[in-house]
Amino acid sequence: MINTHAKLHELSQAAENLPDFPDQACKLLKLSYRQASLQASLSHSTIWSIISNKVKHGDPDTIASLAVFFKVPQANLLRLPGHTPKHISPTHLLEEADAIYQVLTDNEKEDWIKYGRLLIQARGNEPTTI
Repeated sequence: MINTHAKLHELSQAAENLPDFPDQACKLLKLSYRQASLQASLSHSTIWSIISNKVKHGDPDTIASLAVFFKVPQANLLRLPGHTPKHISPTHLLEEADAIYQVLTDNEKEDWIKYGRLLIQARGNEPTTI
């Protein structure tokens, strides 16, 4: 049986438009749209507005909040209304991460590394050694 986190990740990859993902994700988690919106720290009607197509493109911050709440990659949801390219190659993401890393102070770099380790640990994954 596929665990819920993996199923949510699959849903985020397979969605073809913005309303698809939160609708299917709420059904999978057995949450009302209102419950999911509030738990994602959004207005009580946000997910309903997205699903009912009252929101055509979605605010990137709202979409990011949904991605964090459902624990899926933000890029998977941001691509749906066209905020990012349809296909993002891992090389592109690594280059972008490297560019960001280069402008951080040493203290900021340490904080980001700690944060990354916490995320990996929270998701039950082991870091990959390169």
